[in-house]
Amino acid sequence: MKIKISTKLFIGLGGILVMVIVMAGAFYLSMKNVEETKTETLKLSELNTFFSERVVDHLKWMDGLSSGLFIQGKEFKGKLDPDECNLGKWMKSFRPYSEEIAGPFKLLDEPHRRLHASAEKIIFSLKAAHKEKAQEIFTSETMPAVASVQENLNKMKDILKKDEDIKDKQLKAAITQANALDAVLTIFIIAFGVIGGTIFVKGVSNGITRPIEKMKAAMWKVANGDLTEDVKI
Repeated sequence: MKIKISTKLFIGLGGILVMVIVMAGAFYLSMKNVEETKTETLKLSELNTFFSERVVDHLKWMDGLSSGLFIQGKEFKGKLDPDECNLGKWMKSFRPYSEEIAGPFKLLDEPHRRLHASAEKIIFSLKAAHKEKAQEIFTSETMPAVASVQENLNKMKDILKKDEDIKDKQLKAAITQANALDAVLTIFIIAFGVIGGTIFVKGVSNGITRPIEKMKAAMWKVANGDLTEDVKI
C-alpha cells in the first residue's frame, strides 16, 4: 500500500508535535513541583521563625514576673489567660503536619496552662503580702512549667529545622530536574525541528520535484518521437 506524501508528512510532523507536547508537559509538572516545594519550604521557615519568637516571648513573660514583680515591684503586664497570649492563640489554630511534631505539640498545652496559672497565684500572693509564698510558687511551679514549655517548643523547632533541611534538598533537586528538562526540551525542539524540516524538504522533493522531472524527461522523449514511454507519477 502506497502512502501519500501528505500522509507521510502529517504522520512525521504529528509525531514530532506529540513528543514536544509530552516534553512540555513533563517540564510543566516539574516546574509545578518546584513551586509547591518552594511554598512548603517557606511555610516551614516561617513557622520556625514563629517558634523562635514565642520562645523569646515567654522569656520576656518570665522576666516580667521575676524582675518586674519581685525585684522592681512593677505591675505584671503579661497575659494571664493562656488562650490570650500569642502562643496560646496560635495553639488553638495550629494543626500538626506530621505525627512527629504532633508529639511535643500535644505536650505543650498542659505546662503552658500551669505556667499562666502560677502567675495568677503569684500575683494573688503578692497582693496578700505573702512574698515568700509567691517566691516559692515561682520556684516550684513557674520555673518547671516554663522549662517544659521551652523544651517542647525547642523540640518542635528541631523537628521543623530537620524538615526544612529536607525540603530545601528536595527543592534543589526539583530545580535541578526542571533545568535538566528545560535543556532536554530545548535540544529536543531544535533537533526535531531540524529533522522535521529535513523530512519536509525531502518529502517535497520526492513528492513534487521528482514527478516533475519524470514528466519533463517523458515529454522530451515524446518530442523526439518516442511514444513508448510509460510515465508513472
